[in-house]
Amino acid sequence: MLATAVEEGGYVKHLETREPRDGLRATDVTILRQWRARRAAPGAPLRSKSMAIHTQYVALVRLAARDWWRTRSVLVLAVVIALVFGLANFLAGLAVTEVAAQRVTFHAGLARPVLVLLFALVTVVALVRELDDRVLDMLLARPLARRTWYLARLSSQLLAACVLAAATALPLVTLVPPTALAAWTLSFACELAIVAALALALATSLGRVAPAMGVIGGFYALSRAMSSLVLMAMGLASEPAHPGARLVAAGVYGLALVLPDFSRYAPTGWLLGDVAGLRTELGFALGQTVLYVGFLAALGLVDFERRDL
Repeated sequence: MLATAVEEGGYVKHLETREPRDGLRATDVTILRQWRARRAAPGAPLRSKSMAIHTQYVALVRLAARDWWRTRSVLVLAVVIALVFGLANFLAGLAVTEVAAQRVTFHAGLARPVLVLLFALVTVVALVRELDDRVLDMLLARPLARRTWYLARLSSQLLAACVLAAATALPLVTLVPPTALAAWTLSFACELAIVAALALALATSLGRVAPAMGVIGGFYALSRAMSSLVLMAMGLASEPAHPGARLVAAGVYGLALVLPDFSRYAPTGWLLGDVAGLRTELGFALGQTVLYVGFLAALGLVDFERRDL
């Protein structure tokens, strides 16, 4: 019997036994010696492991990008952006004055909720389909860490959020000053990034489209309306004769501390020339994005590491 070591990534995976046919080959005899020599070399295992993780990470990001193209998700989002801009042109044509400003207002106002929810739906559907088709099981059956897969998938979603925000702003290039448009695009990308991190965490945790989209829809609606809710809660808190109203106000204040304030993200006023406080608001959006994306990524990763697929 002839034993051949089958190695993968610098490590022996298993041994295969077979009957010798044409005699003993040199590669069959020396493969274990070569592997032992690489193992004995200082720093070799660490370098091969780091290179393997980097290669896996890049391959997973490319796989996610190819999946976006294969499932026509890019085409669907592009068509929706074109339809939103066409609807904005139609509505602006009904205006008597300031047609250009109305076009920008309608496009920005319609594109934000439609594209955010559609982007979340595409993300959740793709992940749930991978879970149902056992594609994720096949990937994790290889020498691939769950952490590597999760972070690579999150990176691909964040990259897709940036591309989608840029595509949304593309029809406004000739209508809006470059500085204001760039700030609006970056702020909208921050909003999409938070929703993408939430969609990834919910899809891997719940494994169903309807519950995940229900949570995302409620999260987004409350985050968009948080400023208005806080203003209404201030009026309720000033009613000393109604303890129930004060309790509701306390609940609203608690939600305001937990949820991001999407009402301060990508304001349409920036596109119309009102750039007062632009740096402050943009810094607020970037800070909240880093905080919430990091928190949601850590939360989803902890749950994904411990759950059975």
